[in-house]
Amino acid sequence: MLQVSDDLSEIVGVDIAYGDAKCYRPPQHNRFKLPFVDLVVCLKRVCSVSWHVTIAGDFNCPGIKWQLLEAPVDSIHDVLLDFACYGGFDQLVMQSTRESNILALVLTNRPSLFTNVSVEPLFGSSNHNFVSFDIDFTSDRAQT
Repeated sequence: MLQVSDDLSEIVGVDIAYGDAKCYRPPQHNRFKLPFVDLVVCLKRVCSVSWHVTIAGDFNCPGIKWQLLEAPVDSIHDVLLDFACYGGFDQLVMQSTRESNILALVLTNRPSLFTNVSVEPLFGSSNHNFVSFDIDFTSDRAQT
């Protein structure tokens, strides 16, 4: 397990192994510019592996238009979108997760492993919807 923590961010990375499939999951991150760039640098480092990678979390980047692959140039939104695009990741959440914004993301370089991606109603006292998905480790899609 990888854990990186400072006053502005927290990343927990785990490998979930089932056959040759592995997943990476960082939780929330703040919207400060320099730490956000540092977060992406860290994500690039931990994503330079030979297995499938998935990054899920609340990135608080409401300005990204994922369907159009457009983002404001502000050293936050554009940095995350560039990371996703140049890293070969697909963003699987296409419905708003807080008000009219897509804040919770599921970025993966192996979208064929995922089924039933959905945004669920608010839960508890949270002001965010949660994202649910299944990972199909048993299909032939997981082997290639």
